[in-house]
Amino acid sequence: MAESDDVDLVTLARLGVRADRLAARRAGLPTELPALWVTLGSPQVGVALAAAVAGEKAAVLVVAELMATGDAARGIELAQGIRGARIRAAALVRAASVFARRRPRAGR
Repeated sequence: MAESDDVDLVTLARLGVRADRLAARRAGLPTELPALWVTLGSPQVGVALAAAVAGEKAAVLVVAELMATGDAARGIELAQGIRGARIRAAALVRAASVFARRRPRAGR
């Protein structure tokens, strides 16, 4: 760092502590919580929680719930945004499975 830069070590320390506390809170969230928000009629909250806090396993559950509630476009969009290839594939397979169960078959 240049000599003219003022480093506020107290503020940096406080930010570090706050970040650790937020990470600890996030770790304690149930994986099913984002999907529950979708079930309760707040898909935007469920998607945001899955994407920002709860992780990819929760995103798979949210994808399935979005598909089950008829929001296929949002479910597929969320599934395609999952970074891990294996988990993304699992989410897409689950989405297809839920979607197939919801759609009436021709001739029935």
